[in-house]
Amino acid sequence: PADHIAVARALALVERLLAQLPVADEAESLLPRLQKLAAAHPGRFADAAAGHLVPVPDLRRHLLGLTEPGARLGLLREFLARAELERGLGPQDPDFDPRVN
Repeated sequence: PADHIAVARALALVERLLAQLPVADEAESLLPRLQKLAAAHPGRFADAAAGHLVPVPDLRRHLLGLTEPGARLGLLREFLARAELERGLGPQDPDFDPRVN
């Protein structure tokens, strides 16, 4: 059950971030594939989502190099939560701190 909660949280973050992509067609075709992977293969879901949503090459390589699917999912969730926060607040916000999870 705990794994299902982690996957659901990561998938919710993915859905929100994909909704903000400038190319809506890409998000529409990608989301169903990621949803299927999340339901059947959480580790593969984390890999696929990282490939599409983690623009930092070193972080993406580190994430993909983790052998434990739960660890990959956790790191993906942390990155996506931070990305969502940064998009919501933005660096122009006086309370913005990119170090905050």
